[in-house]
Amino acid sequence: MFDKNAFANAAAILSGVAYVVAYIFGIVAPTAFSYWFDAQFFGAEISKSLSTQPIPNALGILVTLFLTSWVVGYLFAALYNNFRK
Repeated sequence: MFDKNAFANAAAILSGVAYVVAYIFGIVAPTAFSYWFDAQFFGAEISKSLSTQPIPNALGILVTLFLTSWVVGYLFAALYNNFRK
């Protein structure tokens, strides 16, 4: 059985950290970031359609990602616990 709050917190924190790392990677090494990002889509040049997000937009995305990840993590743990019974 999963503790719903602990699982939701872990999902939200991991998602937020992954976003911050990717955002910083995109600022520090934009060429390497585009190669890495395109590799996620099997080499399709998706990174050309991305634009650099200003800090306020990135913070809004981070908050939205954090909240969404928390809700999805909580629902996943609740469903898992329900099906596990």
